[in-house]
Amino acid sequence: MVYQKTLVNNSRGLTILEFLIVVVIFGVVLSVVLPRALRATQEAKFGQVRQYGSEIASYISQWVEIQVSAQNENSSYTLRDFLIEDITEANAGINSRALVNKYTGDDDFNGVEMLVAPFKVQKNPFNGVSYFNEVNDDRAYVPSRKPGLLYLVSDIDPSQGANYYRYFYFIYTGLTGKQYGKNANWYGQMDDRGPDAMRRGIFVARYAENEVNRR
Repeated sequence: MVYQKTLVNNSRGLTILEFLIVVVIFGVVLSVVLPRALRATQEAKFGQVRQYGSEIASYISQWVEIQVSAQNENSSYTLRDFLIEDITEANAGINSRALVNKYTGDDDFNGVEMLVAPFKVQKNPFNGVSYFNEVNDDRAYVPSRKPGLLYLVSDIDPSQGANYYRYFYFIYTGLTGKQYGKNANWYGQMDDRGPDAMRRGIFVARYAENEVNRR
């Protein structure tokens, strides 16, 4: 009887020990797998940001062409001008606000938004809201602490001697906060200062800088 009781106790002790070992192993596996899974999810979202930025870029190209066509016969603003200048009805017959150095959530992107079908609207994968919604704007901070925001930038880049072109790119914000050990930042090595850092973003357009802008 005593012998049988000892076996039962030993059996219970062994089962508990095995359970603890399984728990420890499971915890170690989670500590390795979960961060990797989280990073993979985040990178997938940034991949979506780049895809949506490219789609919005195509609508921007359509928008500037419409603006150029809509100006009156006495004005000769170029595609480049409608992206970097505020244009008034007195000068061109239409009012148009510059898009450069603004997030897509700014009201000045409303004209671009109108070209996007409602069922195709691009949404920031980090908040699920349309990129043209004010939620995806931040007039106080550049870069913003909100992740995945698209910001239109531009700079002159020399090409083939005396011919200069102005390039337009979307750059986007990265992850911030104590959990990531980062302050507000652009994703990757993008930046709004200098053509090299901008070029790491999403290409939008290239227009001649030395083109005659006025008649």
